[in-house]
Amino acid sequence: MKRKICVVTSSRADYGYLRGIAKTIHADKNLRLQMIATGTHCDPRFGLTYQEIIQDGLPILVKCPIHRVEKNAHSLMNVFTNACQSFAEAFHKHKPDIVVLLGDRYETLAAAIAGYFSKRIIAHIHGGETTEGAMDEGIRHAITKMAHIHFPAAEVYRKRIIQLGEHPKHVFNFGSPSMDIVYQTPLLDRNTLFRDLRLDTHERAVLMTYHPETLSYQDSLKNVETTLKALTGMPYKVILTKANADKDGTKINALLKRFSAAHAQQFQLYDSLGHTRFLSCLKYFDFMIGNSSSGIIEAPSFQIPVINIGCRQQGRVMAKNIISVEAKASEIQKAIKKAVSVGFRQSLKSMQNPYAKQKDGKIAQRIVEVLKSLELNELLLQKSFYNIK
Repeated sequence: MKRKICVVTSSRADYGYLRGIAKTIHADKNLRLQMIATGTHCDPRFGLTYQEIIQDGLPILVKCPIHRVEKNAHSLMNVFTNACQSFAEAFHKHKPDIVVLLGDRYETLAAAIAGYFSKRIIAHIHGGETTEGAMDEGIRHAITKMAHIHFPAAEVYRKRIIQLGEHPKHVFNFGSPSMDIVYQTPLLDRNTLFRDLRLDTHERAVLMTYHPETLSYQDSLKNVETTLKALTGMPYKVILTKANADKDGTKINALLKRFSAAHAQQFQLYDSLGHTRFLSCLKYFDFMIGNSSSGIIEAPSFQIPVINIGCRQQGRVMAKNIISVEAKASEIQKAIKKAVSVGFRQSLKSMQNPYAKQKDGKIAQRIVEVLKSLELNELLLQKSFYNIK
């Protein structure tokens, strides 16, 4: 009988990490892929990106639409409760042997709770990290305690998962699966990329992505506006990508739309660049700015300076290309001056990405081999707290 492995993806962003894993499962004759698309994949405002999964030749078993309304914590809890119920019904009907979850979205927590109470083996990717400026922090660690198998992205995160009481033999550090994309994706050449983005090839360009800070008293909207104004008038074309679906995400996107329309000579807004264009931007642009995890995890592989604003990523392992600043115009402008300096850029040439333990494009394959060979029994399901001696 084929082992059924359910992969839950809630957005285009996490699908980028899970894509290789899902494809490897689907190609294995001894495994059966069960794909659940939820979150922004099923939201027309974000382009119904579940279609990208279908285009990749992967079957979607269940679509679990989650209709998020940005009002208050009470309305979010209603959405969360419905999400838990949807996942519970899917797991009851299709009975996966293993449920694969990535990261720290609230949709992922709902899937973890449903899987935990359904007595499913849960495999968690990218656990053990800290992000002190986001509610993701508590969600991530809660999923870790409900999961049975762990695939952290760096050694310090492996140690933290063990510190949380998980047995070392169930914690595997192969690096981030996003590195498979980084090292396997054929990039665009500079001329093609710039032409595609409607930029002149002689122009200098930067990439900006800013998401809401969900566990901070700072005003995310004000911080975005400060960042945009700091960039205005500088000798760079700015490629903006939209914020995620967290609270205030739609407000940020509305601001980006207004600002880019009013400053169309310098700023361009995209719903998403897609993996190929995004990684190509990291290769050819002068720097990246904002507070996206992609600046922390993928960008170091391209030795591109990253200006990390605010506290959303505070606590993550950061490579030497990261310049962290508060959302103040003077600090941002000072950071830009440092980022484009010859000395700083020279210092990054020999830099290693702490999330790229493996560079052979086989991280997904290693993860699936563990899932495939795992002995599924009550000893795995009934976890014991591992005490550090």
